[in-house]
Amino acid sequence: MKDSVVHVEKCDDYSEEKLSRALRMGLEAVGGLGELIKPGWRVLVKPNLLSARPPERAVTTHPSVVRGVVEEVMRCGAIPVVGDSPGGALKGVARVWRNTGMEEVCAKMRTPLLGFEVSGSLSLSVNGRSYSISKPVLDVDFIINLPKLKTHTLEVYTGAVKNMFGTVPGLAKAALHKLYPKPYEFAEVLLDVFALTKPDLNIMDGILSMEGPGPSSGRPRNLGVLLFSKDAVAMDVVACKIIGTEPMDVPTNKVAAARGLGVHDLDRIELSGVSLGEVYVSDYEIPSNFLHRLVPKGLLGLLRRHIWVHPRENADKCQLCNLCVESCPMEAISNVGKSLSFDYTRCTTCLCCHEVCPHDAIEFDMSWLARRIH
Repeated sequence: MKDSVVHVEKCDDYSEEKLSRALRMGLEAVGGLGELIKPGWRVLVKPNLLSARPPERAVTTHPSVVRGVVEEVMRCGAIPVVGDSPGGALKGVARVWRNTGMEEVCAKMRTPLLGFEVSGSLSLSVNGRSYSISKPVLDVDFIINLPKLKTHTLEVYTGAVKNMFGTVPGLAKAALHKLYPKPYEFAEVLLDVFALTKPDLNIMDGILSMEGPGPSSGRPRNLGVLLFSKDAVAMDVVACKIIGTEPMDVPTNKVAAARGLGVHDLDRIELSGVSLGEVYVSDYEIPSNFLHRLVPKGLLGLLRRHIWVHPRENADKCQLCNLCVESCPMEAISNVGKSLSFDYTRCTTCLCCHEVCPHDAIEFDMSWLARRIH
């Protein structure tokens, strides 16, 4: 018997009939939701609500998936709560709820919609580091993690493990980006938070995924899959295989393997549902993350002078809303009147500006050598 189960269910679109069937098939394959939760339990449904983008952009978990999961929780007699700490929440979380479709879904389902920014937090420690974790995450009886399958320019891929970083309120997230700017350092932080908030069940929205320069400015790509597992690490490994990237090239997977969190070896993962061959995509566009994957750490400091990636403003798209200015943990961006100014001596390329921009106005410049290697 293998150590973890990941179920892959085909679902071509978000129509209610197809999605309801796919959810029930997937939930049954991982033990049945009615066997996992009890009547009266409070269940946190944690989608990826990175920023105030409409569902068709594939930046956030689709509201139809959230609705379907909430319905299944209610069917078991449990009490669902939907919550996240969205990017750009300092400008007002109502816009995020509205644009992502969460406001409408939760209103129809009469389900509480919580912004972790204003819900209070507790300080928890692991591996000698302290983290602020939203109280609602710690107060529930069961957590259902609903990540979106996407690429990530810094971390290569973002999925189940990284989605739990949303349990850290916004200002605390910014501080962590500042303290741990490098991909593998930040992956250690992501695994710390994951270990503190470990979800009980993970359901990944890969029906409409994102390829290219994710997690917010990539291109929607229809994969037509939902993934189900109690093991978030195993789920991320399988998702990487589906989109044709080596799982150990993803910092969170590599750090999880080193720590013994979850199952990272495909030979120890029991796959059910459709086979990987049926859903594998050979031409999925993956960010290279070449610098951190191929260059020894001792040479990184020297090579950064010649191999760099810098964010810049697309003036035609920028609305000067100041979300990037307020979200930059290094205070490297300023509004100088009719344009933005970037201080590259402070910038760590953490991508926070890129992630929160609702207008796709943050693009990237690369050095000559970076373009050649990329």
